[in-house]
Amino acid sequence: MMSEEQPIFNNQIFDASLNQPVSNSLDPFQADYKEFSPNQMMHLAGETLIDAWENQGDAKQALVYAGASIFNSNFTSNAEIAFGESFDVQKAQALGDDILTGKSGVFPDVEFLSNAEMKGALGAYAESTDTIYINSDFLIDNVDNPSAIGKVLVEEKVHFIDAYASPVDSDGDEGEILAGLVAGENFTSNDLQSLKLEDDSTTLVIDGQELRVEQSF
Repeated sequence: MMSEEQPIFNNQIFDASLNQPVSNSLDPFQADYKEFSPNQMMHLAGETLIDAWENQGDAKQALVYAGASIFNSNFTSNAEIAFGESFDVQKAQALGDDILTGKSGVFPDVEFLSNAEMKGALGAYAESTDTIYINSDFLIDNVDNPSAIGKVLVEEKVHFIDAYASPVDSDGDEGEILAGLVAGENFTSNDLQSLKLEDDSTTLVIDGQELRVEQSF
């Protein structure tokens, strides 16, 4: 059982009863991520991504929180629902164990693009560049809603994990499915069937280069 307040990051403390950060804190890499709920990790992912964008800093810590939310939420069971038969659960779980124990793990890059460059998508992941792209206009509109931002980052982190642990892209929108499960959403069988048939891929032109991406709306 976690206490009402737990140290987390950037001179703040997470008040579990309020689901909001409140005061001073320790280095984020000292946090025991297993003590926090997936939704708390998602919230922190959003907050640290906003901070990285505003200060032109490294987004790695946001990816750590996003990864912790994914792997601290019944990952094996969720993976069976979200990914295809080719997905290597053990390989992915080894990455999750690194994240949850504070090891470096493997992370994609993160870049912030305009709404026009993103073609309206909130986030996208390109395996060819191993980069997550985030819509900066979406960040502006949701700066007071870090959980929404964190969920988009989690969805794109899932797309990265699928590419990392599977030789082929899983059917449908595995990112939306697993991010929803992490957030505690209840999918009906019809919901899942619809998402499994969804095509979340498109092409973005970034720096004059056409990139195939998986995206989130």
